[in-house]
Formats: sequence, C-alpha cells, structure tokens
Amino acid sequence: MQHLLSNEDVAHIAYLARLSLTEDDLEKYKKELSSILDHVGVIEGLNLTNVEPSYQPLFLKNVFRKDIVKDSQITEEVLKEAPAVKETMFVVPPILDEA
Repeated sequence: MQHLLSNEDVAHIAYLARLSLTEDDLEKYKKELSSILDHVGVIEGLNLTNVEPSYQPLFLKNVFRKDIVKDSQITEEVLKEAPAVKETMFVVPPILDEA
C-alpha cells in the first residue's frame, strides 16, 4: 500500500509540531513522511503471532564496578588550579541579579 500525503497533511503536521516550513520543505517532507508510512505499512503486514516482544534489539549487559569509598585528598590540588577560591569552594561570578 502506497501512502501519499498531501501538502495540507504535511502543513498540518508541521503546525502541530510548531514548525514553519517553506513550499520546498513541504514537498521534501511530503515524500519523506510518505516513505515512512509505507515502511510502517510493511511492518503492519507482518505475521508476528508467535514472535516474543523485544524491548532492546541488542543483548546488552550492564557492567558495574564495586562502589569503593576511599579517601580523596585532591581538594587542595584541584583548588590551586581555580582562578578564585574561598575556603574549600570555587568562587564564580553571580548569574542572577539579587532583588
């Protein structure tokens, strides 16, 4: 089944997505969106009765490292690289006006 969207269809989709499209864009996306609908139609036509749902196409395994708490004595080393320091904190310019 071949889907062919109209310029009005694409303009409506663009409106819903809050996109501003030129006439050239309408033609381009009309072809692209119609092609996508054709591909979806092919998938809809597949017999998937005995196919188990898949939520991830790749077999991934999380790799975790042990969370080991250790003493980190790099504060002084890091702070000496900062342009401005107060006690053990970085001093940065304010970004909000105080009211």
